[in-house]
Amino acid sequence: MINSPRPVEFRAIKQLINRLNANRETERNILISAEDFDVPAWQRQIVWTPEDMGLLAYSIIRNYPIGMMVLWKKLDGIRVPIDGRQRLRAIREFAEGRIAIPSLRSIPDEFKNSKYKLLKGDEEKGFRLLDMSYRETFDDYEPSIVQYDDIEEASAMDIFVKLEGGKSLTDRS
Repeated sequence: MINSPRPVEFRAIKQLINRLNANRETERNILISAEDFDVPAWQRQIVWTPEDMGLLAYSIIRNYPIGMMVLWKKLDGIRVPIDGRQRLRAIREFAEGRIAIPSLRSIPDEFKNSKYKLLKGDEEKGFRLLDMSYRETFDDYEPSIVQYDDIEEASAMDIFVKLEGGKSLTDRS
């Protein structure tokens, strides 16, 4: 029997980002990792483009639902996504200033090429800092996240496959 998922103890994106950036050695019990060396082999690789990631950030700022993310707390204490790896990566990339909201026709001008944080040379490349009120909206957004504790990897993989409509997204041959 699989334990039921439980809500996570953190609520806002800002708290999620702190866990994505936690120290591996001293904060293992809060660390969430979407990195290749932590996630199981059956989890698909990062496939979202910078534009896809920027569109997720825009959705968060507009307070649109972004779907539930499902975490698994492994025996080593590190939490990894069963579902939501692409979204976790996009949130982190946007918060660290590595991606921007894209300049698409469907995006209002005030958001185009905006970043949460400007990196060196960004202004010369046409990027601008997102307005403080929108950065706060991003920080305060409460994504839907649940977590499974005390389950075996086979159970986590089964949950992943079921969430993906009964088929694995990776080649397990």
